[in-house]
Amino acid sequence: MDGKPGDTLTVELPVPAAGRYRLRAAFAKARDYAIVQCQFAGRDAGAPIDLFSDEVVASGPITLGEVDLAAGAVPFLLRIVGHNEHAEPRHMCGLDYLLLEPVR
Repeated sequence: MDGKPGDTLTVELPVPAAGRYRLRAAFAKARDYAIVQCQFAGRDAGAPIDLFSDEVVASGPITLGEVDLAAGAVPFLLRIVGHNEHAEPRHMCGLDYLLLEPVR
């Protein structure tokens, strides 16, 4: 994703059955990457994530929280909110994966 503050990307995650779920995500990090805010099921999911790094690296899994969900498709929204003061301000973002895990 290449953009500017305020730009968003929305994807729908399938929820196979009603229940409590933990959302995890992983991102790429680089010199020209943004600070992003994730939203899931209409609410902020975790704090803003700074994707700046001097080198291209993987963030590793980041837990974005737990939520009770009904079965069906649930929107995940990624919003660019700014950039690190050391970053090249291109506001890039690389979402590696989203993982929705049942909480037992």
